[in-house]
Parts: sequence; structure tokens; C-alpha cells
Amino acid sequence: MSQILLHGAVLIFAMSSWLSINAFFTQLPILANVVPESWNIASYLVLIIQISCIIPFLYGVMKHRLPKFVKAYENYFILVMLVLTCVGLFLSTFAFKDRWHVFGAETINNVTGHIDFIIDARLSFEHFMYIVASCGILSIFAFFYLIHWVRYNSGDHTPAQFEAVETVDVEKKPVLFGTRMAWLLTLSFCVGALQNSVVPVLLQYAAQAYGQETYHLANTLFVMTNPLFCLLQLFILIEKIRYFVILFVGSMLPTIFIAVLSCLTTKVQWAGIEAILCICAGLSAGLLSWSKTALAQSLRASEHPRALFWCGAAIQTGSCVGALVMFCMANLLHLFPGS
Repeated sequence: MSQILLHGAVLIFAMSSWLSINAFFTQLPILANVVPESWNIASYLVLIIQISCIIPFLYGVMKHRLPKFVKAYENYFILVMLVLTCVGLFLSTFAFKDRWHVFGAETINNVTGHIDFIIDARLSFEHFMYIVASCGILSIFAFFYLIHWVRYNSGDHTPAQFEAVETVDVEKKPVLFGTRMAWLLTLSFCVGALQNSVVPVLLQYAAQAYGQETYHLANTLFVMTNPLFCLLQLFILIEKIRYFVILFVGSMLPTIFIAVLSCLTTKVQWAGIEAILCICAGLSAGLLSWSKTALAQSLRASEHPRALFWCGAAIQTGSCVGALVMFCMANLLHLFPGS
């Protein structure tokens, strides 16, 4: 029973890692008709997310430079971040309709005259965020349970600190260098850019002409298929470069379709175009997520001393570059009709 509680607490605690981000992405169809950024809100959101990633970067630097300090206070740091997440979610319910001036720029009124129909949300943004914030509070309780479990199962009744796992010297596999490593990191860069920055922005403009309900379904499928397709790597193992390339090209097909729709000035008069768009959104997110999982597993299996670090760095760098490019295309160059 204790193991079930332990694994359940780990799942609930891990839920907090992308809880707030996914919550906002699923609410974009509602926010697009309320916030001053209108249908450009996705380009702002992906850029803000990438800017916020400076925090884990600083954490990594401190852990490398000041390991004893981080080890002594990392539990408190995690708790503070969880509390800030819940507070931010609660406060968003009060501030999301407010108008602000940034660098002297005036906000604009939302215009939705080109939308075929606007449906009423069955659950308001405020109520949805209350529920998500409550889930964040559950993550805080799960974190306290994990600290309690570590403390009392180690026989130490002092404030809990997660001890480093002792390593055992074993014979290492050949380290990946050269062309293979370059291919894996390049693909990781591209996957990170597409999944975390490019597709979320393109999807908003692609679905704009087909109504709020289509955007809601496509956006929700995009978020939901991410974790589901990760499980495919458990059953269909991908290790060779050519299979990585094939999988990436396969993910590009629905992505290109979404990109084409985002650039059109008129609505495509195809039967079932809304369903096709939703399916493409799910396939794009799922195949990119599968690619990212397979790439990370391949780099981890290489036992390169910093393989996973460079994998994460490549994905994050790609995400940052993609966010900057999409923000400039949408808000500075106005290349999309909906922008």
C-alpha cells in the first residue's frame, strides 16, 4: 500500500511540471476573444515560456558551481516554485481581462467579425483556473508526502534532504561522437522548435477561420497526444538515424498542412476540413513527441557523460529560436492573415 501511495504522490507531484502551461494552452480559444493580443496570444505565450526557462538554467549553473548550497535549500526552492505556480493561476482569474500599456503601446479592441460562430464556454476561464490551481495545491501536498517518506524510510528524523545516489563503476558503452551525435542533436533542435513554439502558433492562425470550437478541439488534441505518443517508444524502439529521419519527416506532413492553412486568406471549402485540421494537430504533436522521446532515449543509452544535458540544451535552444522567429513573423512582420 505504501508503494502505491508513493507512486501516486510522484505522479501528482510530476503533474505540476507542465500544469500551468498546458492549462493556458487549452484556454487559448477563450482568451483569444478576450485579451488585447487577440489571436496573436499564442506567439506571446510561447515567447514568455522560453524567457521563463532562464530559471532552470540558473538552477543548473548554481548546482554546478554551488552544489552544497543547492543541496541544502533545493527542497525549499521547489516548494516556493509550487506555491508561486498556484498563486499565479489564482491571480490570472482576476487579471486576464485587464488592459495594460507596455512601452507606451496602446491595447486594441478584440475583433471577431470574421469568425463564423462563437460558442459559449461550458466552463469559464476563472472556474477552469480555480480547478487547475487546486490541482497545483495537490502537488504541494504530494511533495510534502515525498519528503516525509524519504525522511522516515531512511531512519533520519532531521529535515529531509534527497541524498545523491552512489554510482558504481561499470564498463561503459562506446560514446557517441561525430556524425551520429550531430544528427541526433540537430533533430532534437528541430523537434524542440516545432513542438514547443512553431506548431502552437501556426495552429491558432490555421483554425481562426473555422471557429472557436474547431480551434478548441485541435488545441486540446495537440496537448493530449503529447504524453500518449511518448508511450509508443516502449513498444516500437527507434535507434537508427534513418528511422529518426523518417519519423521526423512523417511529423512534418501534418505540420506543413497546418502551416499552409495558417497562411491562407480564405476559408478552404472542403468537406470535413475542420476534422482534418484537428487530426493533423494531434498527429503533429504526437509524432514530434515520439521523436523527442526516442532521441532522448538514444542519447541516454550512449552513456555519454553529458548526452542528456546536450539533448535538453538542443531542444531548449530550438524552442527559444522558434519562439523568437514566430513572434517576429506574427507581431512584427504580420506574415499571417490572422495577425
